[in-house]
Amino acid sequence: MMAAILDQTQDLAGRELHRMQQLLPLPDFVKEASHDQICGDPQVLPRHIYADQVKRLYPCHTAAATYISTAYFLEKQAHVPPCDRSLIEQHLRKSAEYFRITGSIAALREKIAALSHDSEASLPDEAFAMVAESEGQPKRRQLPLRNAGEVKAAAAWLEKYRDEFLYPDRRKIADRIFEKAGEFGATLGDHSEFIEKLAGFGTCDAETIAVELEKRAQLIWRKDAEAATEIRNLAAIVRSSPIESRQPHQLEKMATAIDQLDFNYGLNKLYADGLDRPEDALFQITEKVATSFISDHIETTTGSVYELSKLAELSPTAVRNWMGDDFTEAVTGGDGLMLDLEKLATILPTLPRDDAGMFDRMVGSLGVSPVGTVPTGGHQLSQDRLFELAAQRQPVAVG
Repeated sequence: MMAAILDQTQDLAGRELHRMQQLLPLPDFVKEASHDQICGDPQVLPRHIYADQVKRLYPCHTAAATYISTAYFLEKQAHVPPCDRSLIEQHLRKSAEYFRITGSIAALREKIAALSHDSEASLPDEAFAMVAESEGQPKRRQLPLRNAGEVKAAAAWLEKYRDEFLYPDRRKIADRIFEKAGEFGATLGDHSEFIEKLAGFGTCDAETIAVELEKRAQLIWRKDAEAATEIRNLAAIVRSSPIESRQPHQLEKMATAIDQLDFNYGLNKLYADGLDRPEDALFQITEKVATSFISDHIETTTGSVYELSKLAELSPTAVRNWMGDDFTEAVTGGDGLMLDLEKLATILPTLPRDDAGMFDRMVGSLGVSPVGTVPTGGHQLSQDRLFELAAQRQPVAVG
């Protein structure tokens, strides 16, 4: 995916500038300016002359450069990290004041805002992260998602303001952002895990659900003992039906219920003090976390799951005594002195059940225990089963 052209110094072919000239009535001081007066020479201009001093973008060495830089910024700011926008905006405004072109800049802002509004009006609802409708009120559409920059900006905005929305609404917004991120190939950076959790692309173990419910019951006990008792009863039901409780549709219903509970009793005010939001607790095991777990663990045909780093501690001599010469030669570097974990990870899952049982007994005698077991039903590493085990292995914070 090609990087966006952010200012006139990157617009080497001048296509963006030509397009702007067709849409925007440029003042004479810009029309009469030379290329150097608009773009400047990066080898000559000092860093502080640029509105974005770090990347040397948006030169402001002349009135014409300031005007064109402002035009590019207003059109391309969705591609600029949110944390940088205010500082760039501040530098552009100061430069406009210095060259006494604030009136021209104000007219430019109005024109670009009008063009943006007209452009957004032609977009379908699916091109916005937020579409709100209420009886007697006009439809409100916010956070356009027309490119990768706007998608990332929307993700950052949602993470900052998510507590302004109930869970079902913020999940819908996250769903749309996640969908558009895939469409545009957008990299969400630090916001990726947050969007995955909020969009429901994760899981947890039943104990985590029960503990989150019991936390709420304890917090509202004095205010509403009857409701607290019902919540504790629900926690008991979750523990008695762990598999059903972890189904995606059940997790979504539970997240909605917990969010509503937090809102009704004011518990959402405790998020800043350590109480988990429902999406952070119930969807904590994202695909990324589960995939990492899978790559670090290995499953045998008996259903035992071992941490590869622990198997590295096995003595090749003990392996030879228990498993024989052929197996030992296959899982060592050839000299029989050190286990080759890559070879072990390839061979161990394919061992017949009897041989895998022998391996279990061997590592047990050497003090190495499996991290857990999963139901057997095949002879290949099962990503789905290890995904569930990854969820079961997560530490539960009780408070």
